[in-house]
Amino acid sequence: MNKLSSISTAVALALTAGQAFAGDSATQTQYGTANNATIDQVTYSGDARSASQYQNGSENKATITQQGLSQSASQSQSGSKNVANTFQTGSKNSSSQITSGSNNNQNTIQHGTENKSTQRSDGLVKFGTRYYSYGPSTNSVASTYQSGTANSSETYQSGDNNRAYTTQYGVNNNSTVKQIGRSNYASVYQPTSVNTSNVYQTGLANRSSTQQFGTRNNSGVSQHGTGNVSTSLQYGSYSNANVYQGGRGNNSYFRQYGMVNSLGVSQNGNYNGSSVLQSGNNLTANIRQSGTGNGSALTQYGSRNSASVNQSGSYNSSSIGQSYSYNNASVIQRGASNRSNVNQYSAASSSATVDQSGNANVSDIYQRGTGNQASAQVGYYGGAYGYVGNNNNSDIDQVGNGNAASTLVYYGDRNKAKIEQTGNGNRASATQSGNDNEATILQTGNSNQAYAYQGGSGNDSTITQTGDANRAYTTQYGTANVATVSQTQSGDYASVYQSGAANIASIMQ
Repeated sequence: MNKLSSISTAVALALTAGQAFAGDSATQTQYGTANNATIDQVTYSGDARSASQYQNGSENKATITQQGLSQSASQSQSGSKNVANTFQTGSKNSSSQITSGSNNNQNTIQHGTENKSTQRSDGLVKFGTRYYSYGPSTNSVASTYQSGTANSSETYQSGDNNRAYTTQYGVNNNSTVKQIGRSNYASVYQPTSVNTSNVYQTGLANRSSTQQFGTRNNSGVSQHGTGNVSTSLQYGSYSNANVYQGGRGNNSYFRQYGMVNSLGVSQNGNYNGSSVLQSGNNLTANIRQSGTGNGSALTQYGSRNSASVNQSGSYNSSSIGQSYSYNNASVIQRGASNRSNVNQYSAASSSATVDQSGNANVSDIYQRGTGNQASAQVGYYGGAYGYVGNNNNSDIDQVGNGNAASTLVYYGDRNKAKIEQTGNGNRASATQSGNDNEATILQTGNSNQAYAYQGGSGNDSTITQTGDANRAYTTQYGTANVATVSQTQSGDYASVYQSGAANIASIMQ
């Protein structure tokens, strides 16, 4: 007998014809080059079979195929052009693939319930009750396909051209992918309900895409260094998603459709961006960004939704749009080229708050509908650093019923504020301290009130109100003040107080 074929090519057929018995086991061990191992166990009545393959050295390839219940397959490969395939049909089956070194390629297909798949490739990893050690792998690919309920898939990879794909059909499935180094990419597809997906990546060209359809799904994703991108989709209600990204070209894009969904997203350093679209009621979105090219755009369709964005250093910009009623939007920005734009459409009883501090601030809020509130604040007291401000500009525009709007600037440079309101019980206030202030409040119709307070240098205030029980109050401190109040019709009242230098005041009622 040829010695090479007995060591390097082993084929064990647990059943080729006829009926199998429960409890059969097959083991293959190969050392040397050009390895190839196949185990085929086929049964329609026998269960609890085990198959084990071990290969060491060069052109490895291993295949296990099993049918029945409680089957187990274990594959371990070490060295060069590794490929391992497992195919299992039935319930409570388990597949374990471990590979070490070079052209890795691992595939697992499982049909049935409560199946478990583990692929490694073998830099160990795990974390949850230890392992670690990040080592081999190379041109890795790992792919898992599971159909049925309560299946679990775990993939760990370590070095070089990592890719991992997981597809799970059925409910209550769980997928974990962890990749450590080089050209990482992971994609998880779960098209039904009550599924969980976790992806963890660190190092270089990270990219992750997760798609979940159905209710009560949960998606994590945690990326760490270099070309981070994460694109996720959840279609269905009562789902939750968290994305965290670390350093360099961060980008996260998300969509959620359904009721009572929630989304976090936290981005850290460099080219941050984020775009969220949510559709449905009782939705929550939180985005936090930190250093360099921050941006964020969020759109929510539906009622009783909440959106929160928190940005910190450099090219900050944020835009939130919201539709329908009882929505809430909150934006906080800190340093450099800040800009914020909130737009709340039909907006019955919705509220928007913007808090900016530092450098080229601009804020626009536009609302329509009943009982809305809008507030824009620029500058804050920063302890030893004093008040922070700069090129402030704030614009609030409201249309209809019980609206309230306020802009507030403390100690900040080229301030401007414009509030414009149309219709019913409106209240508007503009408070400015420091430098080239200008405040304009325009109101049309019904119990309006307007307050303008300016403290310090090139001040200018204009309040115009038309109709009904209007009141206007203007207070100015410091050089080159001008105040003009014009009110037309019904119980108007106007008060102007000016202190210091070239004051001019004009009231017409």
